[in-house]
Amino acid sequence: MTDKDLSDFLPDKSTSYFKEFEISNSNIAVSKEKVIEELKKVKDPEIPVNLYDLGLIYKIEIDPHNNVSIDMTLTNPNCPVAGSMPESVGVAVEKIPHLSSI
Repeated sequence: MTDKDLSDFLPDKSTSYFKEFEISNSNIAVSKEKVIEELKKVKDPEIPVNLYDLGLIYKIEIDPHNNVSIDMTLTNPNCPVAGSMPESVGVAVEKIPHLSSI
């Protein structure tokens, strides 16, 4: 029998999402408002409210090259979708034109 601890049975909460895009020569800046608009389309599967309005998005940073970084949390420490929620956020935001990476 192998030794297991509680973390072996909990969802992985250390996941992140990264996608690199071809560098755009566009001078069009991605706005924080557009990022928020896309984030509001991602709903918590346990509570039918979007992640932004739930207060799960802590920080949105957009650099001059349109690289977007989002810090978020989950509704509870044992969230069953912990591993997939960052990807859901990333997939929603990656639809914004002129991104460099997310």
